[in-house]
Amino acid sequence: MASLNDTDAGGNETYREKLDKSLVSLQDIHKKMDQLAANKNLTPAEQKTRHAIAILAGKINAATPTPATKALTDGIAGLQIETGKAVVPAP
Repeated sequence: MASLNDTDAGGNETYREKLDKSLVSLQDIHKKMDQLAANKNLTPAEQKTRHAIAILAGKINAATPTPATKALTDGIAGLQIETGKAVVPAP
């Protein structure tokens, strides 16, 4: 079994370094999702992203309604989608 301090096959970085980079990326995603969920001072691009996530979550739940997807989409369903001046509940 490989050690976290071993380098990858390319010899470029250790597995620990890869995991650390992945953790930072996941933390960045979590921060962005919190910002989108708060729905405050979003740029037009962020509003589109929020809208796309809500649509995708609805499609996933409709296609494969399992307990796991239901929990995911229920968490996302609380998002409100801004379309122009109207606020529409997420699907």
